Amino acid sequence: MRPTVATLNFTSRKRIERNNVRISGVMNGSEGFFVLEKFDVDEHAFPPLANVVIESYTGKYGFQRFTIGVIDGIDLTRHHPFPLSDLPNAVFRIKVVSGDLSTAGRILGDADKIPIEIGGRPPSLLPIDPVDLDNRVWWLDFDDELGPVLQMNERLPDYQQIARDDGFRATVLPTVVYQIVMWLISKTSEGEGDSIVRRWVKALTFPGIDLRKIDFDDDETKKDFALKVAKAFAKQNGFIDKFNIALDKSQS
Repeated sequence: MRPTVATLNFTSRKRIERNNVRISGVMNGSEGFFVLEKFDVDEHAFPPLANVVIESYTGKYGFQRFTIGVIDGIDLTRHHPFPLSDLPNAVFRIKVVSGDLSTAGRILGDADKIPIEIGGRPPSLLPIDPVDLDNRVWWLDFDDELGPVLQMNERLPDYQQIARDDGFRATVLPTVVYQIVMWLISKTSEGEGDSIVRRWVKALTFPGIDLRKIDFDDDETKKDFALKVAKAFAKQNGFIDKFNIALDKSQS
């Protein structure tokens, strides 16, 4: 006789719009927390006793699950402990799960890939995701919903600190920006206008350089424009000077 295995049933689940959910991060000394500040699901008429579960799946601590409460009893001020080192780049999935004995485990609704907001600031344009990259230090990935994601090798001792290091940023980010511009060109040429695309276009607009006002005739024109943006980005951030300073520090 086979053992009974509890499973989650995804039949007829409702999609919760991500703009109806807001998760904020709180840093208090050496402690980290997240707060479910917004959860507007009245339109879905979920059962009052349905369970609300939040899952995080980005970070060196791996997958984590948090039981938030039932639909009628969610405390939107409650601070949920969360690893401080993972907080700035945390990504969440929220699920409404049936609490009825006859349909226990059924996913009634969910929202996926919810980035965190810290200090009232919008989520990072370039989330960092520690993953298995074999012998590569970093890689740029493009997620369908999050857009560009800077992957860092999970074997690095402190990937967050490395990603903030001026020497690393000066070396890596111009190449990252070049790849992102090529991605943006493909998105805007397809007529896509989601928020992450608009935010990146705005962030990479410089005097005399505006992605929204360029017509691209061929691949070479696209590459030349992407290189022009990468150079402007590097100049704006003074990367050569920052790299030299970082180099001097490492040799002293």
